[in-house]
Amino acid sequence: MLKLSLFAFFAAMALGFALVVVLAKRVFRAAFGLMGTLCGIAGLMVLYGNTTVAALQVLIYVGGVFVLFLFSILVTENIEQAFFRRNKSSLIMSGVLSIAVAGILLIASATPFFLDPIWSYSMTNISAKEIGFSLLTTNLLAFEVISILLLAALIASIILIRKELKS
Repeated sequence: MLKLSLFAFFAAMALGFALVVVLAKRVFRAAFGLMGTLCGIAGLMVLYGNTTVAALQVLIYVGGVFVLFLFSILVTENIEQAFFRRNKSSLIMSGVLSIAVAGILLIASATPFFLDPIWSYSMTNISAKEIGFSLLTTNLLAFEVISILLLAALIASIILIRKELKS
């Protein structure tokens, strides 16, 4: 019963903050909605027993990419003017895409794998040593892409700081 309530909590958290991302008119609020969504998904990963991947997600996405988003939003000029402009065609297109994705998810959930309770599947907890070995052998490309992403976030933040210091 506890697992079901935790699943419901983290799923509602991820979906609720995802709605904030989509419906927010201000960029700043959408960025915080993104952080909440990523934390909710990390909570689901912990619930599935994959704590290492959850920790990596929080470290890379919430710790690196989100901080870069937030920093770039804060250093832009006229932050109070930063909001999303919505017109009728973009609302129609987003509604059609949302219905299509919901349909795909409903079809996928009707398969036999998804009909069983999710907590009946046991996932082995992968250790950090196994992830490190995998990243440096079979998944070296993914490891390098993550390294380049974090390096780009660091360089972009330095460039933004230098522009602010010059002016």
